[in-house]
Amino acid sequence: MMCCDTHLQTTMQRMVKRMTRYYVLGEREQVVSDLHRACMQLGYSHKKHDGFTFNISTTDRRNMDLVFKVTLLDLDGLLLDFRLSKGDGIEFKKCFMKLKNQLDYLICHSREPPMFSQSHQHS
Repeated sequence: MMCCDTHLQTTMQRMVKRMTRYYVLGEREQVVSDLHRACMQLGYSHKKHDGFTFNISTTDRRNMDLVFKVTLLDLDGLLLDFRLSKGDGIEFKKCFMKLKNQLDYLICHSREPPMFSQSHQHS
């Protein structure tokens, strides 16, 4: 039986690899401010919770509630993590992509998650 790479990954490695997460450049407060501005520009309601966690609310094309959580994590760099809380997954991805495009200037495009750096060098 062949061993799959995902079987060997830690929970943290799987979390970093998800499509709705990306590293950002800058200081935490600036990223929070830019996230706030992007939500305002897109017409999304947002509420800050403890620390660096936010709930973002909007409605989808069918006028149904769409709620997702955004968490700013410090994992050897700042990682923005987006998770659907309520609503349609495809509509969530569309809203995620709009926010990602608004924040594109913050995204660290060249950065490989640190947990994968060593394993990829051996390939």
